[in-house]
Amino acid sequence: MHNEKDETYFFNFTQNIRRGDIVGFRGLIGRTKAGELTIFATYGEILTPCLHMLPSDQSGLTNKETRYKKRYLDLICNPDNHKTFIARSKIVNFIRTFLTDLNFIEVETPMMHQIVGGANAKPFITHHNEIDRDLYMRVAPEL
Repeated sequence: MHNEKDETYFFNFTQNIRRGDIVGFRGLIGRTKAGELTIFATYGEILTPCLHMLPSDQSGLTNKETRYKKRYLDLICNPDNHKTFIARSKIVNFIRTFLTDLNFIEVETPMMHQIVGGANAKPFITHHNEIDRDLYMRVAPEL
């Protein structure tokens, strides 16, 4: 079914979409003439508007500090990193399931930090000879 109302709705809808918006569609799933999987949409709406513009495709997200602090942005802008995270998740899940099936249990191993962190309890302190620096074991927040 194709009419002028559909064209007006489509035009207005596409004028309001910005890069980074999360959109939802209703319609039939099918294949294009080129064989690509697609949705033949009959309805669309913006589910969540993007409040801050994403970095452009040309420049990308190159600042390493921003990539680590805003991991979600890195995963949106860098498809290779997204694939790496999915692969890592599947590998960790497989190993966890394999070991759980063999009746192993998972424990948290504390890490050493250069600054005191965690609860208000007195932290464990040690000295790292190689880097000549005191390190602190993070105190569990449950304490």
